[in-house]
Amino acid sequence: MNWQEVRGREGVDIRVAAVANGADLSYLQTVTACGLEGLGLSYQLELLDVDRHDFDKCIAHLREMGFRGVFVANPFKVDAARVAERFWIHRFALGVANSLMFEKGIFAQNTEVPAIAACVKDVPTGHALVMGTGHAARSVIAGLLQAGFSIRLWNRNVNKTKIMKSLLDRYGTIELMTSPDPSGCKLIVNATPLGSKLGEQPPVMWGRVLPKTVCFDLVFRRVPTDFLRSAATKGLKTIDGRELLVEQCAEVLEWWTGHQPSRQAMRAAVGVKRLPTNG
Repeated sequence: MNWQEVRGREGVDIRVAAVANGADLSYLQTVTACGLEGLGLSYQLELLDVDRHDFDKCIAHLREMGFRGVFVANPFKVDAARVAERFWIHRFALGVANSLMFEKGIFAQNTEVPAIAACVKDVPTGHALVMGTGHAARSVIAGLLQAGFSIRLWNRNVNKTKIMKSLLDRYGTIELMTSPDPSGCKLIVNATPLGSKLGEQPPVMWGRVLPKTVCFDLVFRRVPTDFLRSAATKGLKTIDGRELLVEQCAEVLEWWTGHQPSRQAMRAAVGVKRLPTNG
């Protein structure tokens, strides 16, 4: 549906939308619907593909139509932070927002950071190898530092890793790596786009992985990515990117409604079973 055609539906408990530009929102639709239905709420959920120059007008229109909030996907997360009047939780906002709420103004939140911390809460802290330097990697690093990890950061572009380190150094220990070497790491995180296509994965030096290392991939498909399958064949525990999506979505729904949705049901809805991590 075109965002200009959206109208607030009568007789529902909550109206929400998801805004993207070319992104697949089917998983988000599934977990959102599951979470709201589990809370016993009737809802209107609109999935909107929006041109970059129309984002501000789309958000203003949804607010005028009585929507409660908006999920924000790439490439609009920086724009969402810009249009908001204030952040609900400012620390680790990092200049991006993946959700907006309309309540006597426009509030923004970046639930990626607490969601990352929640996904790794059972992983013993120590060194974590993070691969990538985009917005997703920023949230990963902030979430892991918050959880007590020290970061070893690798990306093919050395200049980008230096910029990332300068942005986040004040939050904790970040060491720049010249290769994706997981020696001594308890956690490996793929925050690159590698893995969205069959047959590709980040170039981890698997021969140096500790036996109880946990592998976490932000990329997700309908089946485990090549990175997670490689980890599983070596007997390593894994965290699927769909787990992160569920946690982010659950955080937003609780923010909008004041009630905790069932994460277990939301995971099941997208085919993910949470496996215990190594103790």
